[in-house]
Amino acid sequence: MKKIFLIFVLLFSLPSYAEWLKVGKSNNGDIYYFDYEKVKKHGEYIYIEYLSDLLKPDIDGYLSYKSYMQIDCNLYRYKILRANLYKESMAGKEGYTINMKNAEWTQSAPITPIRLALFTACSKPSP
Repeated sequence: MKKIFLIFVLLFSLPSYAEWLKVGKSNNGDIYYFDYEKVKKHGEYIYIEYLSDLLKPDIDGYLSYKSYMQIDCNLYRYKILRANLYKESMAGKEGYTINMKNAEWTQSAPITPIRLALFTACSKPSP
């Protein structure tokens, strides 16, 4: 019951930007979002879009990253299938796309924005 309450509080109390649902903020001010409305289930996996919005540009001048991820809800792990890098915040303007061939599974650490995104996506009722 506590988990359901936590999801409800997080879904309806965190500010969002357009369709992006805020799932966390790092100590250095980077903010993380995922698109709850575009969660898709296909077979045993779920697919989401995850956005990292940086406070300051990275070494290559990018301010945001949008990742298309495959999620294994049974093990709370994910793999990034595609990453888009943007020079503006919130995936603004045209980005640079990297298709991740042979992507490896990554285990999500507890109490992190990505874990909250995975948990929320995996808890979304099927249509």
